[in-house]
Amino acid sequence: MKVFYFTNRGNYRDKNEDALLIDKKVIQEDMEKPRESAPSKIVAVADGVGGAAAGEVASKSVLETLADFENPDIEAAIFRAKEKLKKLAEKDPSLNGMATTVAGIKVESNKITVFNCGDSRVYKKAGKFLRILSFDHSKGGVLYSAVGTDITPEVFTRQTDGGIFLIATDGFYGVFEEQELEELFEENIEKTVSNIMQKLKTKNLHDNTTFIIAEV
Repeated sequence: MKVFYFTNRGNYRDKNEDALLIDKKVIQEDMEKPRESAPSKIVAVADGVGGAAAGEVASKSVLETLADFENPDIEAAIFRAKEKLKKLAEKDPSLNGMATTVAGIKVESNKITVFNCGDSRVYKKAGKFLRILSFDHSKGGVLYSAVGTDITPEVFTRQTDGGIFLIATDGFYGVFEEQELEELFEENIEKTVSNIMQKLKTKNLHDNTTFIIAEV
């Protein structure tokens, strides 16, 4: 398994409300270039909901729960993460209303579980195309499910086999046309990451921008 990851606040945001989970490590600080990771059992992104309280707290907290939760049931882990957010808000009322999306893959022997809640996405390379394996919990650009203090999360999961995966927040995939993004992907993921970074330099990044490329 090869993993490359990147997160940045973008061109206009004051802070980064996105976060990454690479195995047991949660990363939220701005990065200037992608980093490579050792093989990971779980990789995920989270996007703190814009306009809500403390999105950066929510995204980090949910990924920390996923990292620490020993139960292999992803849905149970996400509901545990919601309970943790509620407890944090009970201690600090300013955190009331915080929420985050989450999306990722969990690798167990030959079984790969794709999961998401919200509109962060998991894609898989299929020939020359990128196939969306996750499910957007949004209508007309408005989220109707996320992991938060005031929302009951709808958790989508599916099983798949190995391949090349893209896991990304909407601040990343939203700046690309579908075909444009597909054309950046090659069989060599180092080259794919290089292509993506070159193209990102030409984009006006209005939102926090986070992605993981994983070859499993």
